[in-house]
Amino acid sequence: DSGRHYAIFFNVFINLQIFNQLNTRIYELQSINIFKNILYNKPMLITLMITFTFQVLVAFLGGEAVRVVSLSVEEHLLCLIFGSVSIVTNIIMKTFMPVDLIEKIEEA
Repeated sequence: DSGRHYAIFFNVFINLQIFNQLNTRIYELQSINIFKNILYNKPMLITLMITFTFQVLVAFLGGEAVRVVSLSVEEHLLCLIFGSVSIVTNIIMKTFMPVDLIEKIEEA
């Protein structure tokens, strides 16, 4: 069913955005703890909660209004797992990429 595929694609895309927001919070090249001091950043928490809530509402209740097929809980969890790949990628990049290479890229 192509409608289900589009709904999963959309859901994974939004989850990637949510996890990328977490990744970009910490700019320090060597810091891999993306949750560092997150409780002190209320605007970020509010933005994440609104985005996540809106995503769940659209995915479960959107239906014909936004042309999205409702996904099961298992499919939502699978989309969250795929979205969280950006966190793993961030950790790998910060762990294995040389700092001087990253600084050269930033200067360009």
